[in-house]
Amino acid sequence: MFKLWTLTSIIGIALILGIGPGCGKERSRAVSPEEAAAGGEERDYSDVLRRVREKHADTQKLDRLRTSIETFQIDLGRPPSNIVEMVKVGYLKEIPEAPAGMMYHYDPTNGVMRTLKIPNYTGGIQPAPEAQVDMPH
Repeated sequence: MFKLWTLTSIIGIALILGIGPGCGKERSRAVSPEEAAAGGEERDYSDVLRRVREKHADTQKLDRLRTSIETFQIDLGRPPSNIVEMVKVGYLKEIPEAPAGMMYHYDPTNGVMRTLKIPNYTGGIQPAPEAQVDMPH
């Protein structure tokens, strides 16, 4: 009984880890010998990984902004009038740079921070972080 359980456990762990016949084989379309000789389809996931890391960093920035706004509201009993006020009173060190092609939008009536696309953004240099925050005047 013990040997059967041990063998079953080993097979189960191997399946979970993806160790087994055929698990390591690529399942995409086959590349002909001519394509392989000519350079074929070389897979480079570094760009995908870079974009995922950037997206994660952008999400973390927005989460930190939202957390700072919530902390401000709890401490002072009201939402900040604008993000610059949060820098002035020390809830933020600086206004973080918005993601490429985006700007932060803060609504002081309800304390909600979100990102918006910059209209007609075609790439290149973004405005300074202070100009990336859309605030009522």
